[in-house]
Amino acid sequence: MDRGHFCRIFSDRAVVVTRLPKGSLRTLAERANETAGRGDASLQTRVEYSALFDLLVRELGADPAATVLTLADEHGQPTQTGKAVETFRAAAVGKDEFFDQALRAVGYGPRRRPTHPPTTQ
Repeated sequence: MDRGHFCRIFSDRAVVVTRLPKGSLRTLAERANETAGRGDASLQTRVEYSALFDLLVRELGADPAATVLTLADEHGQPTQTGKAVETFRAAAVGKDEFFDQALRAVGYGPRRRPTHPPTTQ
């Protein structure tokens, strides 16, 4: 899989880093997000996916100078890189799914907020 194909499979999706299992793949996604993204715990842009592609080639590929990801071996079995790509795809959500979530992470949710300003004395 070349860089363009890799970026296209995520073109209408966001990889939510917190949906990845803790471990090396989550760390790779965090690194891509910190170096090429906004540090917002999600991969959404072509630049972020391109950074993730480079990390996958360097960290999981057999040849760090390669320009493609090898997803299956000669017997058709998924490689470590192929399994990683599937893990990232499983952690990806579409725009509707992404924006359908409550904003619990920033303190908003089902709790009622006060309707009057706090009093100071």
